[in-house]
Amino acid sequence: SGRLRTADVTTMSLILASLPSDVKFGIIINKVSKLVLEKSKINNNDGKRILEAKINETIKQSANRTCATERFFYSVKQEHLDDRDDALPSKESVVELKNWLEKLPMTTVRPSNVKDIPYKTYEQINTDLEKK
Repeated sequence: SGRLRTADVTTMSLILASLPSDVKFGIIINKVSKLVLEKSKINNNDGKRILEAKINETIKQSANRTCATERFFYSVKQEHLDDRDDALPSKESVVELKNWLEKLPMTTVRPSNVKDIPYKTYEQINTDLEKK
């Protein structure tokens, strides 16, 4: 729904905590309403900047990372996909996402540099983030 869910940030934090801190990454925010995107553009993208800063700060704190990302993709909500098992996104949205993905830096992480995902801390991190 274009809203930042604590569970999503917790999941990203746990995954990123298992990777080397210099790994580059991007974040896809899906189901953003056209109205939210229009309001953000009218306000010089202040809403996006605030959301991105909040996500980055939360990830840095909960995943003990020093780096963040400037790579965000906002996927517009497509009503025709709601509650459907047999529908496809618009070709335009697929092309936009593909173009964004192709611009992300290629990253290779050797298995020996990946830590176990600390999944047992999920509930505690999620609870801590909800309190903020």
